[in-house]
Amino acid sequence: AQGERQVSLRRIVVPLDGSSETTLERMIDLARELEAELVGLFVEDTELLDLAALPFGEVGFPSAARRALDVGTMERSLRAQARRIERELGSRLRGRSVKWTFEVVRGRFGSAITSCVAEDDIVVVPAARATGQAPRARERASGAVRAAQGSWLLVSDPQRDGDRVAILPPANAAIGIVARVVAALAPHYGRSVLFAVDAAL
Repeated sequence: AQGERQVSLRRIVVPLDGSSETTLERMIDLARELEAELVGLFVEDTELLDLAALPFGEVGFPSAARRALDVGTMERSLRAQARRIERELGSRLRGRSVKWTFEVVRGRFGSAITSCVAEDDIVVVPAARATGQAPRARERASGAVRAAQGSWLLVSDPQRDGDRVAILPPANAAIGIVARVVAALAPHYGRSVLFAVDAAL
């Protein structure tokens, strides 16, 4: 059709602090089937660093021990978490025929994603429901969707073990590429509905 872009999909970008284990496994399979690079993305959320700069501490559970919370401590904690996640990702992909990299970016969750994706990337956005433990989860996911607009988006729900996913391709994506993505995901989401949605709507 006129206006369609005949491009291949270059990378699948998966934020690793919010996507479920099931979602990650399915994205590994998708990367292999589409011959795309898998990018594990860890976001050093500046909202956490902003909170750490406030004159408060934290109380451990169940020890009730109090400890100071500062920016340096938070930065070290985030670096340690990123190293652990990178090791786990490497272990999971060892011996599997998938090209992969691991990236650490700093910023607000949505804008951090924007800084490292292109329009021929697929971006996985975890869309967890807001709960008492994660009251800002929906807002965070919505911000990521808005920020990555123009790229391919796969919006998954980690709280349902990845049982459903919404596909939001760019408005001028080639139908053939949409079909390839749907066909690659269909075996994993066969019991639910796959939506191919115009991201411009």
